[in-house]
Amino acid sequence: MSAFCDLHVDFRSTAPAVTRLMQPWRRVAGEDADPWIGVAGEIEPSHVRLPGWDVWAVGPVFTYRSDDNDPLHRFAIDLQVGAAQPSALDSQAAVFAWDSRARRLHVITDRMGTVHVYRSGNDSVGTFSPAVAGSGGHRLDWIGITGFCGFGFYPGDRTALEDVRIVRPATWLLLDDRGATVSERRTWTWTFEPANRSVDETLEAFDDVWTRVLARRLRGSRAVIPLSGGLDSRTILAAATSAAVGADVRTFTYGYPGSRVETSVARRVGAARGASPLEQTVGPYLLDRFDEVFDAVEGFVGLTLPRQAGASDVIGSLGDRVVGGHWGDVWFDSIGSGSETVSPVERALTIFAKRGRSTLFDELCRPHLNGLEPEDVLRGLIADEVARLPDLGDPAMLLKALKTEQWSFRWTLAGTRAYQLGASVDLPFYADEVVDLFLTVPQRMLSGRALQVAYLRRFHPDLAAIRWQQSGTTLLDRWWERPAAKAERAVRKVSRTALRRSVLERNWEVQFLGEGRSARLESLVRPLVERDLLTKAGATEALDEFAVHPAPDKAHRIDVMVALAAVLDR
Repeated sequence: MSAFCDLHVDFRSTAPAVTRLMQPWRRVAGEDADPWIGVAGEIEPSHVRLPGWDVWAVGPVFTYRSDDNDPLHRFAIDLQVGAAQPSALDSQAAVFAWDSRARRLHVITDRMGTVHVYRSGNDSVGTFSPAVAGSGGHRLDWIGITGFCGFGFYPGDRTALEDVRIVRPATWLLLDDRGATVSERRTWTWTFEPANRSVDETLEAFDDVWTRVLARRLRGSRAVIPLSGGLDSRTILAAATSAAVGADVRTFTYGYPGSRVETSVARRVGAARGASPLEQTVGPYLLDRFDEVFDAVEGFVGLTLPRQAGASDVIGSLGDRVVGGHWGDVWFDSIGSGSETVSPVERALTIFAKRGRSTLFDELCRPHLNGLEPEDVLRGLIADEVARLPDLGDPAMLLKALKTEQWSFRWTLAGTRAYQLGASVDLPFYADEVVDLFLTVPQRMLSGRALQVAYLRRFHPDLAAIRWQQSGTTLLDRWWERPAAKAERAVRKVSRTALRRSVLERNWEVQFLGEGRSARLESLVRPLVERDLLTKAGATEALDEFAVHPAPDKAHRIDVMVALAAVLDR
């Protein structure tokens, strides 16, 4: 059983043709002139009805004004009387509210945009992107597609289609009963105010916030924690299994055929807290479950992004909520701003830009850009996003904010939807309290994950005593003080090469390589050829080159072609 919860509002006069719904289309409040509303998925949105108002939340709402007592209902009351404060709504949800008296639809996204909302012109708005895209026109957005080819995600609010846009994070969008925009405003903005705290005081502040967030979010659930060789899942397990939280926790670990390093570390982490992680090998699944995965990840990212799609059956068998460690590595690490002479735009380009983009530019984009250079298009897209951010007084923090607004919002979070093939997903590193805390932590404290290591050493030494996959040492070994650590890692790498161990460590290798898959990939990219967007010779060359010399740049080329063709095919 999947755990999708999607809501779609359509403003056209007749019921939409989209049929993949759990419930039939109906009028929002029952009046003939009301917009249509449809619900897709196995889980219904939370719903509050007040005189003249219907309010839905797609996703969990945790607190309102720091109070977890019936937060959606209290927020709905404030909407009704004109006193709502979306910035005080701690949620992992998109809120839709219909004011039948004013005949206005309010659409409110959470601070980090964890639930994506798409809009198709004035026709429809909803959280299920294939349905929204299907209700729109078919003019391609070549600026957006150039961004996708260059970055692996659609930048800004763009998609592959001109009239389909995503609603940005922390946005309060007000639409009339015909779907036209009445107003749009930001409900939260970035700040950076480093606190005058010692490392120990910062650790205590994090432990307090982290324990409280996990206790609130995991209460009453059967939590599933995916364990890896990294630190973020370890940090979640540490608090979830502590006496202060005492959550009902199950664990699992998954890796690729022939790769045992990640799962072996995960087993030790689980065992330290009395858990025996269920192991899952991620094999080929994408080509057999293509439509299902396409729908799950929204169709606007590469389809090999979410390896968790290959473990959805395991997730669903273990519990009802999977707890992901996404974005912990960003909050807990520094992000170098580069030389002071390098602008934030140029620095961001070096972080975001994908190898293999130039071939895609030549094959797909350049003929449709009216003489614009694709690299200049990328630079302009990033410059537009940098201009939207306030001056944070710290170039590194500005880059982290940009990465969160773009990479996280358009790439990371799209992939987390794949968890919902098996269970609901919770992302505690996106909690408002956690974000607020990290916006007070000086970047100098974060270099080399030092603060996260110190947290585990001080509060959870049993987990710190287990090897970290990245360093090859335990967190008690103070590897940053040992020059020999780099040499040790180099020796292990040489040993693997000498033994000719073919270890699959990337999802595109598992999904795209193998007997019979070239023919399937050829059929998947065919819509690009049929619409004269790619020559047949170009498609054949791309697939042949990838089959002979599989590499990340060639895999990116195939991933983009497959994803874009799938959007066109629908």
